[in-house]
Amino acid sequence: MKQRLFLYRVNVGRTNLVIIQRIQDAVYIFPHPAMTESAVGYQTPPRTQSALHLFIFCREFPQNRSLQIHFHICNYTPVFTVSQDFLLTKYDSFDKFVEYNYYMLIFKKWRRNKTASRPFPWDWLAIIEENVPLYQKLSDADRKELQRHILIFLSEKRFEGCGGLEITDEIKLTITAQACILLLHRQTDYYPGLHSILVYPNAYVANRIEHLAAGVVAEGPEVRLGESWHRGSVVLSWDDVQSSAADAASTHNVVFHEFAHQIDTTFGEGDDTPILQRSSAYRTWSRILQKEYQRFCDDVEDNRYTVLDSYGATNPAEFFAVATEFFFQQPQLLRQHYPDLYNELKVFYQFSAL
Repeated sequence: MKQRLFLYRVNVGRTNLVIIQRIQDAVYIFPHPAMTESAVGYQTPPRTQSALHLFIFCREFPQNRSLQIHFHICNYTPVFTVSQDFLLTKYDSFDKFVEYNYYMLIFKKWRRNKTASRPFPWDWLAIIEENVPLYQKLSDADRKELQRHILIFLSEKRFEGCGGLEITDEIKLTITAQACILLLHRQTDYYPGLHSILVYPNAYVANRIEHLAAGVVAEGPEVRLGESWHRGSVVLSWDDVQSSAADAASTHNVVFHEFAHQIDTTFGEGDDTPILQRSSAYRTWSRILQKEYQRFCDDVEDNRYTVLDSYGATNPAEFFAVATEFFFQQPQLLRQHYPDLYNELKVFYQFSAL
């Protein structure tokens, strides 16, 4: 695997014409003095860099001819994963790819700032206060931040009604407010793999395919309250969204559950949470999560009482989603029964509902 660091200078002329010029191209053996530690095994540029300098960190994976490209400009650090064939087909050169996406990144940031600066409609606020009890527990600063996230989320994601359901402001805001609570207190790219939210009026039937031992594949209908696809969509039952959001004493919340999957499957892409940005923190997070998951699975297998839903024993991804539900819905109980897990989720989400 090759690792390269590129440095570009951004020149802005009198007519606002932007010229991006490569000024450094080298293969480094890390750590390099210009870089600081991160979680995923490479070094990232310090965040005090001028907006007139653009760092590009590139990892090349020969086995599938793909590139993982990290942009670093000021406090903005988006990540792209592209195939080499696609890059060479669509762009004349790597520099052209950088130039195009620089424009797109700056435009996206400008567009989001403009969207977030709009006044928050009072009737939207009334819906959120009525349908999302957790909103009442937030500080004034958190409420303002959440409102900005909601404005941006709604401007970028598409809602679609399924099974005859007509999408209303109440549906969009009830779902969006809870999805955006997971994004508080951090730089975020707003679930970058997500494009649409599909909403059914109630529980729906989907086809389930399960791979069993000896190559046996079981297939059949399954009733679902929600699901999260790795790329593209989240599917939700509106009836269950309403019931889980309205009941502050419930340990279940279908929106928190499915959007936790979105965070998990994108591995925090576009996110600056410390656990995903520092290797030492990530190692601690992985160790504690694995330990708590194994303890939970042992309890479920031995029919011992556990406050968490036994569905979390399905796999580590479901455990993370179930623990996220509990962290926001019943933080006191989670801290009492799983103190280490609670503390790690508190750091991960940079949030406390207590």
